[in-house]
Amino acid sequence: MFYDILLLDDIVCGLETHDEWRRLLQSLIRRISGRADIGSLEVIEFPSFDAAERLSEAFARAITQRWEGFVLKGCDDPYFSLNGSRPFIELKKDYIPGLGDTAVKVSNFSGR
Repeated sequence: MFYDILLLDDIVCGLETHDEWRRLLQSLIRRISGRADIGSLEVIEFPSFDAAERLSEAFARAITQRWEGFVLKGCDDPYFSLNGSRPFIELKKDYIPGLGDTAVKVSNFSGR
């Protein structure tokens, strides 16, 4: 699964907007079902009245498909921000109480 393109032929792509580097990535990757694909994109207009519901539904789909999570950012935002800000939100099920995977370590010792 390809999602990022940061450098191509000495061109720093991480300073381009999300839309620009995604178009570039699509022009370079030959999709092969089950082998090579480009990460999904869903645009949600957050000022809209149904944005929270759309995000919730998209996140539920992502969890059932066992995706790692989402990165929420503006379509016109660059991959890297040179001013040190982090104008994006990472959303993973592990960040939400009750949704993350739980691991239990069980051991037994019966020494003689």
